[in-house]
Amino acid sequence: MDVLFSWRLMIHARTGRFFEGSGGGRYAWVGYFLCEVPSNIILYKIGARVWIARIMITWGIISALFAFVETAWQFYALRFLLGVA
Repeated sequence: MDVLFSWRLMIHARTGRFFEGSGGGRYAWVGYFLCEVPSNIILYKIGARVWIARIMITWGIISALFAFVETAWQFYALRFLLGVA
């Protein structure tokens, strides 16, 4: 299920209003854009096996934290962190 669709359903269920917005996609993109080059430099220095394992673990932890989101700012912060991860 798409994150944006899930987010809209959650807002609708809590408030009765249907949320229109980006779903935090722009925040994930900004985090990704800012950290992609440093990430590739670290990948080159420590090796793919360790770096990809770190990415998978970080993504898993941040994705699990989405279960506890209650406000829009928490949602946007986690989307940004997913971009950084």
